[in-house]
Amino acid sequence: MYEQLSFIKGINLNQYEPRVFGLDVMRAMAIVLVLLSHSRHFIIQDFPSLDALKLGGFYGVELFFVLSGFLIGSILLKLGEQLGVAAGLFNFWKRRWYRTLPNYYLFLIINILVASILSKPLPNLWTYLPFLQNLAWEHPPFFAESWSLALEEWYYLLFPLGLYLVSKAQVSFQRSFLILSLLFLIVPTVLRLIYVFTSDPTWDLGVRKIVILRLDAIMFGMLAAHVKREWPKIWGMLAKPLFMLGTIIVIAFSYIFLRSSIDQSGFCRTWLFTLVSLGFTGFLPTCDLWMVQRESLVTELVRKLALWSYSLYLCNLTVFIAIRVIMPQTHFLMRLLSCALFFVVCLWVAAIVYRNIEKPLMALRDR
Repeated sequence: MYEQLSFIKGINLNQYEPRVFGLDVMRAMAIVLVLLSHSRHFIIQDFPSLDALKLGGFYGVELFFVLSGFLIGSILLKLGEQLGVAAGLFNFWKRRWYRTLPNYYLFLIINILVASILSKPLPNLWTYLPFLQNLAWEHPPFFAESWSLALEEWYYLLFPLGLYLVSKAQVSFQRSFLILSLLFLIVPTVLRLIYVFTSDPTWDLGVRKIVILRLDAIMFGMLAAHVKREWPKIWGMLAKPLFMLGTIIVIAFSYIFLRSSIDQSGFCRTWLFTLVSLGFTGFLPTCDLWMVQRESLVTELVRKLALWSYSLYLCNLTVFIAIRVIMPQTHFLMRLLSCALFFVVCLWVAAIVYRNIEKPLMALRDR
């Protein structure tokens, strides 16, 4: 959503394009993949082959990262000439935090309550307040989905700040953007390679969910925004070939992910993240140019899922835990009902949170 990303005080938010349907498709696809991945646990004992849906948790979050980088990169490039104003940076962070922090802290409180009711141990909760829970170490089991939010918050704190500092050294904005892009692309990749081959961590908690090892995930979308701005004709001309290439990459590495012992594979713990991000980046030109001429029930559903995607991501594991506790998983029909109820309740909660918290706060922010 372009309007939520403006960071220069006084900018007219109406100057940006309306929501692009193709990008909403990517948002909707990402959250559906995550929900499918988590829902499989209800019925996996009845349908063992559904364990392949675990891929959705990985791919869905990586898709969110690429799309997020593309949207914010587009805004940073559009407003680059004004980036040197310190107040502009503060305004960017303020606008982003209006969008992300209220929901995050709401569900942090909800998770604390749920853990207390279920008598589950709580970690050092203070680390969750400034998103330090997985900065350079494994993420605790509590509020498990917050790992990706910590990664994004640190990225969007450090990257604009880095742009400001580099541009202060009498370097043009475009060059500053490329310098920072290369740093954020190369440094986490090198750290990941060193860490994997010296410490032998696990794929998920040991690599995937550690902030300093994964900051490059958002960078691919940022670089795509730069290509679109600098070479718009090439952006359009290469849309179909890049989409086909991205599809091939995503399918090929799906097979590798599902067939490999990822905790022992050096490739899966290092380059797999890079290549999957590249694959999803290939989808961006086609989706960015995808507009709809006529609305329908399908397009309305896609737009709703896109609007609710943040709340859906935050609430789905809490809903999952609640259903597992309340609903007895003793026979097939109850497990199937639990799976269906999971989707219904997630959508219901997300719609309520969006309507009563996200939307009013964004309206307040814009005023």
